[in-house]
Amino acid sequence: MNSDIKAFLYGWGILIGFLVIRYFYRVSQEKKNRPKMTNQEVYNAASAIVNAQRKESEEKENNKPQILYFKSNQGAYEFALVSLMNGFGSMNFFHTGIIKGKPFGKKKEVQKKIKGDVETVTNEISKYKIKVAYKGKEIEVVATRTDDLSAEKKPAYKVGDLIVVTDLSQKLKDKVFGKARDESLDYNFMIMSKIKPIYNVKKMDFDR
Repeated sequence: MNSDIKAFLYGWGILIGFLVIRYFYRVSQEKKNRPKMTNQEVYNAASAIVNAQRKESEEKENNKPQILYFKSNQGAYEFALVSLMNGFGSMNFFHTGIIKGKPFGKKKEVQKKIKGDVETVTNEISKYKIKVAYKGKEIEVVATRTDDLSAEKKPAYKVGDLIVVTDLSQKLKDKVFGKARDESLDYNFMIMSKIKPIYNVKKMDFDR
């Protein structure tokens, strides 16, 4: 190899070696001169990171839709079927149903008086064929609706109306304590009211 080329390569090698050594020396000096954080400073830095993450999580939660609007009663019913398996509303006692037929079997019944009652209340009880989204399964049953004849009479429900029902075949105490329903008993659904295909996520309930 030509002596000039050798000298050229040796010169570049020495220069590169010098630059590498200088770089690592500078990094080591910066580490030595970097001030150490106190325990309080470490705690403050960690708290700032946690608070920033919490704020980001809360912002994401707040950006979620709080009101769900469904295009149809059927759409709201199907949502309840797959998403509200434990029920909704007060203590999750309510379930979503849809009217399947016209009212039948109407009868009048005098309401039993309790202490303090002055007037006698007569109720009209109607039966409806309905389907219910009950704990993740769809069941078709006959439900009852009770109207106070002394109050303003509400119009009969129409086929396709979205309703809220509750099952009276299980004791309230058992529902409160989460006791499994006795499957040997027949369902006893009572129609509470109509509901709109609008679900309030925050209240965990449908609009009436």
